[in-house]
Amino acid sequence: PNSLSMRAAWMDRVLLIIAVGLPVLIRLFDGEHWDVCEIDRVRGSPGPTWIPIRDSPLHNWTVLIMWIMLLVFSTVVDCKRRAIHDLFFAALWFHATYWCLYAVKGWLDDARCAGRHVGYPNGLSGHFCYFSFCLLGLPVWVKQQLRGNGPDFSQRRYVQTLFLALTVLVSIYWIGSVATLYRTFMHGYHSARQVFYGTSLGVMSHIALMTLWRAREASATQRNPTFEIIILFMFCTTAAGLYMNFWPVERIGHAIGRNQLVGHALAWFIVVICVRGERTYSTAKVEKEE
Repeated sequence: PNSLSMRAAWMDRVLLIIAVGLPVLIRLFDGEHWDVCEIDRVRGSPGPTWIPIRDSPLHNWTVLIMWIMLLVFSTVVDCKRRAIHDLFFAALWFHATYWCLYAVKGWLDDARCAGRHVGYPNGLSGHFCYFSFCLLGLPVWVKQQLRGNGPDFSQRRYVQTLFLALTVLVSIYWIGSVATLYRTFMHGYHSARQVFYGTSLGVMSHIALMTLWRAREASATQRNPTFEIIILFMFCTTAAGLYMNFWPVERIGHAIGRNQLVGHALAWFIVVICVRGERTYSTAKVEKEE
């Protein structure tokens, strides 16, 4: 486990160098080619695609499949409470990341490739930020949850059936993710500069979350939920403050809608319930051993 943790830490360092280096390289070798929109969505439209689903529904269905896949997986593993806690903790972490993305968009005030939304801040690709965060984090999350299973886990009949279904969902998710990212750039929603900036933010957010979780695994107690909750709360409040400070609400209106806030509150509720349940279980276990 120590060697695996060290290898993961080194991989995160490499990813961090890449994530920080990309924007720096773009600034060093600046030019108009970084800001070209592949399609002017006001005057033209993309050609036929090999997946007969429009861009927005494709993204929405891909995200829905991912959540179905993760929730089903959380009900299969032995450590269900931890799986659900970590899943919604990561969701809250990315919510805060996305609020930071809005803040940076407002600060850059780059409206290129915004299509008919004239003047709308579009300086980072939210799609590339989101999918880079998920595609890097999902394998780590799955490995963490599988680590706590019993030795007979893979031999259980219902597990084998569900894993076959999950394999199909994973395949569909990967195809939808790649197609969404391809369309985000090739259909003119973002320039190369905006794509690289969004990807860098997603990678840096992933590294920060993995660093927090590795510190948890390396601690003597193996778990300090209070510390994690404090860090998450500070990140969320800081991100919300940055959003309110830099996003041009007066000119554009709010980018964060009611549905996102309701989902954020629900995720907090689930995380707190999981933490309380874990404490109750640990207390009962200690009392039983005594």
